[in-house]
Amino acid sequence: MKRAKLFQFSIMNGLLEGLYESEKTIGEIAEHGDFGLGTFNGMDGEMVAYNGEFYQIKADGTSSKANMSQKTPFASVTNFKADIVHEITESINKEGLDQLMKQLTPGPNLFYAIHLEGYFSTVRTRTVSKQHKPYKKFMLAVNDQKEFVFHDKQGLLAGFYSPDYMQGITVAGYHLHFITELRNGGGHTLDFMMEKGKVEIQILEDYEIELPSNEKFINANLGGDRSKEIEFTEG
Repeated sequence: MKRAKLFQFSIMNGLLEGLYESEKTIGEIAEHGDFGLGTFNGMDGEMVAYNGEFYQIKADGTSSKANMSQKTPFASVTNFKADIVHEITESINKEGLDQLMKQLTPGPNLFYAIHLEGYFSTVRTRTVSKQHKPYKKFMLAVNDQKEFVFHDKQGLLAGFYSPDYMQGITVAGYHLHFITELRNGGGHTLDFMMEKGKVEIQILEDYEIELPSNEKFINANLGGDRSKEIEFTEG
């Protein structure tokens, strides 16, 4: 049986260093998966991919379909096919999702694609404002972020769980982006309260990473423990 794979372009530590540009297009990312998340060159919004459609959520919290020629400095995608489906009949938040994942999945050292869809009483999101050269490091760029709270919305969360040992390469733990059913709003998810719906989980046993080949990435200082920076920037 073919093993499911998570494909990732670039690494989280690159964003922390302010490496916000590459020549990788959304169309090229889409060749590797139909589901996932990321950002756009210049940190111009949050990316959500679902059913092969890629959306850009701007700093004002609104969203629209992305152009396949747009470029990204960081993205993670997979071809989504659920291995586990669980109906949500009682309220669940981010902490509750973690408890549910521990019950439903084999263990914490694999990757998982996570899709929650249904009715949310609240979703708290943020989107970093588009950055301009000379680029600030991510710790400073998040000072420009705007937070939003969506109330009583049908919508979906799309993203991944990654093991603790991957911190810095990606975001360890949960990395989820929200988009409304009407696809007109969303953002990077800080917390949520889902009242009813379903969670679908895909077990990802393979991991592929493609690194940028530009000079700035090749010569950047990408080492060290960045855990506190990631916790601060990702929420």
